[in-house]
Amino acid sequence: MANNQKKEIVKKIGESITNNKNFLLIKYQAINAQTFTDLKNKLKKVNASVTVIKNTLFEKAINIFSIKEKKLKDIKTKFFPLKEPTAVVYLGENWSLALKSLSDFIKNVKNISYKLGILDNELYDQNQLLKISRLPGKDQLAVKIISSLQNPTRKFIYSFRFNINKFVYLLKQKSKEGR
Repeated sequence: MANNQKKEIVKKIGESITNNKNFLLIKYQAINAQTFTDLKNKLKKVNASVTVIKNTLFEKAINIFSIKEKKLKDIKTKFFPLKEPTAVVYLGENWSLALKSLSDFIKNVKNISYKLGILDNELYDQNQLLKISRLPGKDQLAVKIISSLQNPTRKFIYSFRFNINKFVYLLKQKSKEGR
C-alpha cells in the first residue's frame, strides 16, 4: 500500500500541472547543489520555479489527472516511461521570458536539457522547445513590428526633405559663388 506522503506528493504534482498552463520537464545529470540553487534563483527573478520530482510519482500523477486533461494524455502516450532524473519548471504567464532565462542557463551548464513542455496548452518535445527558446521574446517582437511600421513613414518623410535640403544647399553654394 502506498504511503500517504507519496499520495500527497502525487496530488500536488497533478494539481500544479493542471493549474499551470506553461511548464517544462528538464533532465539533469551530475549537477551540484550550488548549480541547482543558481538555477532556482535565476528562474525566481522571472517569476518561474523549478522542483525536482521522481519519475514514478510524476507518471502516477499524469495517469490520475490525464482522465480530465487531453494534454496530459498526450504526455502519457508520447513520453512515458520517463528516464533520467527529472525536474519540473513552472514558467508562469510570461513563459517566453522564463524560457529564455532557462535557455541561457542551459547554454552554460551542459548537464541540463529539455525533455518536454506544455506552452499555452500545446505539447512540445525537446527539439521544438530548443527552437522556441532561441526565438526573440514577445516584447522584442513587438518592438520590431512597431519599428518596421515606422520605417516606411520615415523613408517617405526623408524623401521629401532630401530634395528641399539639396535645393537649400545649392542656393547656399550659388550665393557663396556670387560674392
